[in-house]
Amino acid sequence: GIILTIIWFRYFFDSPMGNKLVHKDSLAEAKSDQTTNSDESPLSELVGATGTTVTPLRPSGTARIQDKRYDVLTEGKLVESGKSVTVIKIDGAHIIVREISTD
Repeated sequence: GIILTIIWFRYFFDSPMGNKLVHKDSLAEAKSDQTTNSDESPLSELVGATGTTVTPLRPSGTARIQDKRYDVLTEGKLVESGKSVTVIKIDGAHIIVREISTD
C-alpha cells in the first residue's frame, strides 16, 4: 500500500489529470518572478537618503526616512533620538545608517 501511494504521488503530477489540477505554468512564472526580484532589494533605493532618528539607536532603533518609519542599525555607535542620519548601505534586510555630524 505505501509503495503504491509513493509511486502514485511520484507520477500523478506529470499525468494529464495532475496537470489539470496543478497549473505548472503559474508555478514556473511565480518562481521566475521571485528570482528576478530577489536580486535587488526594494530597500536599496534608500541608500543615500537622509532621515531623523525616532528612538535612540543602541545600535538598533527606529528612524523616519522619506516619511516612513524603519527599523535601522548603526555601525555600532550610539545615536540619540532626534539626530539626522543617512543610509549608508543595505545589508540583507538591515538598513545601516550613520549619524550626520554637525561639525
